Amino acid sequence: MKVKILLYGRIRSTVGNNTIRVNIKGIECNVQDLKDIVFQKFPEIMNETFAIVVNQEICNNKSKVKEGDEIAFLPPISGGSFSYLTKRRISNNFIKEISSLECKNCGSILTFIGKIRKDESSITPQRFIKKIEYTAYEYMAENEIDKIVNFAKEKYKVNQILIKHRIGNVSVGEIAFIVVVFSAHRKEGLQAIDFIIEEVKSKVPIWKKEVYTDGSENWQDGVMIK
Repeated sequence: MKVKILLYGRIRSTVGNNTIRVNIKGIECNVQDLKDIVFQKFPEIMNETFAIVVNQEICNNKSKVKEGDEIAFLPPISGGSFSYLTKRRISNNFIKEISSLECKNCGSILTFIGKIRKDESSITPQRFIKKIEYTAYEYMAENEIDKIVNFAKEKYKVNQILIKHRIGNVSVGEIAFIVVVFSAHRKEGLQAIDFIIEEVKSKVPIWKKEVYTDGSENWQDGVMIK
């Protein structure tokens, strides 16, 4: 059978491609067999840390893989027509439009805006961030954010939640991430917005690569999804 594997984050840079294609004898195999075959063909990723996702579900080494499955190698998470992800620049006009939305029984509208700062590199002094390149496992990311939104609405009893996260290149000074929470009272809105930010950073398959003023770049380490 022929297997196509999607690559993200640091692994994509290591291999130098967005995908890996391998041929496997038989009509199915387990994840460990797949890893062994891939490592023979691409030994440069043997020391990388990553989770394996089959049809958007995290798998273990004994999970079965068959031809036609959607397989992805996902490194730890660093903190089109999508609901939450966008390739378009998030403008100030967009923020104004959100703030002016009508919401009955809302006494609080809280907005978090995350921008790209011109930080100095932690590795090389006097080298500053020029932009950040965000990549995502788009459909899984959308689903995970949707779960976070629905859970936050139920747990904190807020009225509405709006989220936009950039993918692609985001320059210094531009908005990368925005969360807006509409609620009856400030307290539950604050709790919800803090929860959402931390959950998106730790659970949604989005990776970021810092590109510096000297032309060098560095993938940010994150946490492994579970």
